[in-house]
Amino acid sequence: METQPAPGGRPPDEHLRLGQYLVGALPAAEREAFETHLARCRECLAEAERLEPVLDMLALVPPDEAEALVAAYAPPEAPGSPRRTPNAAPRRNEAVASPVRPRPTGTSGRRESTTPRENGGPRVSAPARGAAPRSPAGRPKGGTRPKRGRRNGILIGAVALVLVLSGIGLGWSIMRGGGTPGQDVTLAATGTDLTSGVSLSVRVVGNGRTSTVAATVGGLPAGERHQLLAVNTNGESFLLSDWTAAAGIQDITGECDAPVDSLSFFSITKLDGSVLVTAHINRGRPATSGQPASPR
Repeated sequence: METQPAPGGRPPDEHLRLGQYLVGALPAAEREAFETHLARCRECLAEAERLEPVLDMLALVPPDEAEALVAAYAPPEAPGSPRRTPNAAPRRNEAVASPVRPRPTGTSGRRESTTPRENGGPRVSAPARGAAPRSPAGRPKGGTRPKRGRRNGILIGAVALVLVLSGIGLGWSIMRGGGTPGQDVTLAATGTDLTSGVSLSVRVVGNGRTSTVAATVGGLPAGERHQLLAVNTNGESFLLSDWTAAAGIQDITGECDAPVDSLSFFSITKLDGSVLVTAHINRGRPATSGQPASPR
């Protein structure tokens, strides 16, 4: 039987991997390869942006309802696959960048190495943001406000969409911005800027009061100096790395003295402070906007 393509014309395996990546269920061995694919694939970037409002809704689901949703909507696990529980420590959570343009300044902070990849990709320019999933149309009878049950039905339908897209059950605690005490917490963010054509994919691991960041960057002009900044929910900026860009895809690492649960988004800027791309961490609450303070 011929395999039918997924929505948007992408192969079914890419459609499945995108869902797994967005909800933090993609196996660790496949993440780096998929992040490289995401930096080059306009269709996957567009669908990730389209699903952003649905991911926001996941943060509103109480733990008891989350377990019921996984049981009701997630496809059955393959024979022999390891079982997951809702309290298992999750690995990833994805959010697509919003067009917030902070202008961090300064050059202080701790930083680590940057490593160019051999197989560099072309400059990436994402398509226009797709339409977000809409709630069912209709007005309640008598002009009254929608009942709680109806709102819950809309929410459950949206969550079911992500469950089906991801193909497996979820690590719900990361969607709710939490983690297991005493263990590292891992979050992620991805963004592509339409103007600069620069793409940024970030994985951040927090342990106590420090955070370690591994970023994948594409589309930077070769030979120019850039900065990778982390910005917390108070608008404070932390310089993670300051480097001269090479052609193609690059891996950048750094760390900062800020707890992972205090971070809001990441930006790549020029030395004059102009922002090339911004990627937000999505925990179901608004990201910080406006002018951040100078980096520590």
